[in-house]
Amino acid sequence: HVHVEQVRFEGLRKTQLITAQQYVRETTVGTLFNLNALNRDLQRLFDSGLFESVRARPEPGSHPDSAVIVIEVKEARTTQASFGLGYSSTYGLLGFLEFRDRNWQGRAQSFAVRVERAVQSETADQLNYEISFNEPFLDAGGSGLGLSLFSRATIEREYNPDGSARSRFNLDRTGASATLT
Repeated sequence: HVHVEQVRFEGLRKTQLITAQQYVRETTVGTLFNLNALNRDLQRLFDSGLFESVRARPEPGSHPDSAVIVIEVKEARTTQASFGLGYSSTYGLLGFLEFRDRNWQGRAQSFAVRVERAVQSETADQLNYEISFNEPFLDAGGSGLGLSLFSRATIEREYNPDGSARSRFNLDRTGASATLT
């Protein structure tokens, strides 16, 4: 019987070691080496979306009945920044800015900000925004927390059963949400 002496990661650049270790739940120091458990841990790492590739190799430990498990990872690109810009002779400058990171500060947290200046016909310009944050490892029990703030303005219409327009109104949604999983 071979015991796991150490689990070592290679290739971590942005992702913090403690974050990568959160996904390796079965192959831990002191446990018996089990290939099926290791494969489940590697699958969890890959499924996190933080890594492009994940593989492991055992190395001899300090004793004949121990092994060091080396997990080699190649990190995926997790940050996106985008923008769009337009001009209308009627409404002027329109556009949006967006930033998203699925591995915020190397902790597998998701953070996103989107701001847009939009115009719909028959209304003034609107500034819409959304800020969201997700913490997948809130506690040791596997709880997660999601927070979101938003403001959206749209033009809505109600229609009669025959398809003719009944009314038009501005709908402003401003709020926040919190989810615990």
